[in-house]
This record gives sequence, C-alpha cells and structure tokens, in this order.
Amino acid sequence: MMLRRFQALTQLRLTVLGFVLAALPLATGIITAIVQVDALARSSREAMVSVQWRTDVSRRLSDRVGEMVRSARQYAALGDETYHGIFESRRREVLRLLDIVAADNGNPQARELLRAAHEAEQRVAELVRNVSPEAGPNSDREPYEMLRRSVTALLEQYRMQSAEQANQMSEQARELQQVLVAQAMLVIPLSGFLAVAFVVLASRPMRKLDRSVRNLGRGDLERPIEIFGTRDLVDLGDRLDWLRRRLLELEQQKSHFLRNVSHELKTPLTNIREACELLAEPASAGADEQQQRIVRILRDNSIRLQAMIEELLRFGAHGHLDDTTVKTAVPLDTLVSGVIERQGLGASARNVDLRAELQPLVARGSERQLELIVDNLLSNAIKYSPRGSTVALRLHQWQREARLDVSDRGPGIPQEYRERVFDWFFTGARPDDCLIPGTGMGLAIAREYAQRNGGDIRILETAKGTCFRLTLEVADQHDQVQ
Repeated sequence: MMLRRFQALTQLRLTVLGFVLAALPLATGIITAIVQVDALARSSREAMVSVQWRTDVSRRLSDRVGEMVRSARQYAALGDETYHGIFESRRREVLRLLDIVAADNGNPQARELLRAAHEAEQRVAELVRNVSPEAGPNSDREPYEMLRRSVTALLEQYRMQSAEQANQMSEQARELQQVLVAQAMLVIPLSGFLAVAFVVLASRPMRKLDRSVRNLGRGDLERPIEIFGTRDLVDLGDRLDWLRRRLLELEQQKSHFLRNVSHELKTPLTNIREACELLAEPASAGADEQQQRIVRILRDNSIRLQAMIEELLRFGAHGHLDDTTVKTAVPLDTLVSGVIERQGLGASARNVDLRAELQPLVARGSERQLELIVDNLLSNAIKYSPRGSTVALRLHQWQREARLDVSDRGPGIPQEYRERVFDWFFTGARPDDCLIPGTGMGLAIAREYAQRNGGDIRILETAKGTCFRLTLEVADQHDQVQ
C-alpha cells in the first residue's frame, strides 16, 4: 500500500514532501520556542510592573509613616491643632497603604508584621488623643519607635518578596533555556535524518538511471532496465528500456546484415583473387609489363578488400572492430610509394600524372591507419583532378614533424567548407565525370586516425586546386633501430 502511494508521486511532489517533513520538526520547535519565550517575557513584564509598584508603595508608606510620626510629636510637643490635622491626614494615608500591602501579601510572616504595625499605629493614635494643654507635652518615644520598627520590618519583608519573585523569574529563564537546548538537540538531528532519508530515497532511482544510461553507452543491451521510484522516474525507466530493446533489435539487424553482405561479397571476391593469381602465374608471362602491373594492382587490392571483409565478419560475430592503435616505427616514404603504386591504375584511367618527392622518413604510428590516411588523401586528389593534370606528393621533415603535402589542380574547396569537409557524412560537389558519389566519411576517418597517431590534417592556402598537409611525429633513433 505504501509502495503504491510512493510510486504514485512525482519527483517534484516527493521533493516538496521531503522538504515539508524535514522542516516540520524545525517549524514545530521554533513555534514552541516562540510561545515559551513570549510567555516568559509576559511574566517578566508583569513581575517588573509588580516590583515597581511595590517599590512605590514601600516608598510612600515609609514617607507617610515618617510624616505621621513627625506631626504627632509636634502636636504632642506644641499642642497646635494644625499638626493634629496633618497627623490625622497622614494616619489615614498610612492605614490605606497598610491595607494595600495586606491585600498584596498573604504569607503568615507578613500578616504578623502587619498586625504589629497596626498595633503600633493604634498606640501612637492613642498617645495623640491623650494630648491636652493641661497634661503638657508627652515625652514617651516608645510608640513612635515601635511604629517605625514594625513598618521598616514590613517593608523589608516586602522587598524580600520582590527579590524572591525576581529570582523565580531568573530560574524560569534558566529552565526555559534548558528546554530550548533540549528541543534543539532533538529537533535538529531529527530534521537532518529526515532530510538525508529523503535524499537517499530520491537519489537511489536517479543513480540507477545513471548506471543504466552508462550501460547503454557501453553497449550493454542485454540487461533490462527496471526503475523503482516515483511515477515519472518509472516512466522514464520504461522509455529507456524500450530504447534498449529497440537498440538491441537494430544491433541484431546490423549484425545480420553485415554477416550476409560480407558472406555474399566473399564468394565473388575469392573468384576475382583466384583469377588475379592465375594471371600472375609464370604461364601468363607473355603479358607486357603494363598488363603485369595492372594484374599486381588488382591482386593487391583484392587481398586488401578480402582482409576488410574478414574484419567485417569478425565484427558481425563479436560485435566490435579491432580498432586499437598500436604504434610502431613506420617508414613513410615506403608506405607512400606503396599507396602510389596501388592508386596508379585509377590515375592512369583519368590520365592523371602522379609525381612524388619523398624524403626518407620514419614516423611513429599505426601502419594500417597511416596507410588508410594517405590512401584517402591521394584518392580524393585523383578524383577531383582534371584529366591530363598532375597530383604532387611531397614528403619532408620540419623540426620534429614529418609533413606530407598532397596537392591537385582541381576546382579547390571554398573557404566556408574548409572545416566542414572533415565532418562526418559531409560531401561536396561531385565532379562531372565521377560515376560513384562519395560517402562523406573518408576525410573524417583520415583526420581521426591522424589525431590518434599524434598528428593532424589541415588544408593549405594555394593559388589553384587543393593541398592537404598531413603532419606526424618523427620517430626517435631508438624506435628506428627497433
């Protein structure tokens, strides 16, 4: 059930869901912390207001008690009714403030101190009521001191209560800090775990897709592609598996085609080669030198063609060509002379003169690939040369480079096509007298092989025609000796 729900999601929805679930503990912790801090701040504000109010009440009570005692003593000493009025006014204020303190403070010690303060106040009031002109001034100071001491003790207890309230707020703040730290230690690892879990969950099918694409790139078409994940990734995996099956079908069709074509070509080619061998036997010695030369060219090219067909057959059997580049010391002048010999028949058919200026040089590379490069360059030069013209080949050394220039007197290559001629399947204008169109692969293969062998091919500026330059690395003395 859970698997079906998971596969019903898309990758975007899974990402959003993972983000929400990973952020949920953090959001919960933050909201909880905000609520708790707000409650603590509210309590702190109330405590500060309470402490300030108590301080104000204590100050006013202390001032009024002092004024009450002073006016009582003045009245007792002088008997002036003005001081008696002041005394009564301050007494009423003191009683009101004592009632406020009693309402705000309900612990037993405070009630005891309030009772003592009221008793002292009653004694002072009694003392004031007993003052008369006939009795004279009263020197009894005990009631006044008792009132002062009881009020001072009450105010001290009041101050201690405010200090205790402040200590409680500090303790609440420390407890809240511990709670927030505990929440952070729980929430952050939980969010991290959820984030990692969703990353792993989301990336696992992506990694499998990556491996599947790499397998397709390596040509591994036998292994089915099965992706378990969100709906869009499963659909993508299904499409990749369809592509794999289609490529496998095309690969099988290609192999079947190559096997059939190679087999069909092999039989007539064998007959041609046998005929060339018969013509080359001593019994046919009556043939003139030109005919013998043609027979040799036919026989050599039939051998090369048969080797290519054998390689195609191996490719059809094994699925790959032996295309490794094994570098050895290659005598370039000898290689170019052999290619000129093989291309001589085609040049003669077009009445094209081949002129070679070859410096003895040894390059390091694959002999088969270098031979194919020169063969392509020379065949192109012959193909595009006008009848009766000349194709020149010049092999020389410049510093550590071996340079082979192949130039013709043909129509040349327009400037805008000079790089495109090395692209795969690019074909230029075909000569009017050329019966077989080009495939657009010869120069692409030639440049690729040149670069594999540490060289390159480029087009030189010429007044007329085209000149291709092949550059290769000259072999050192150690390689030449080997």
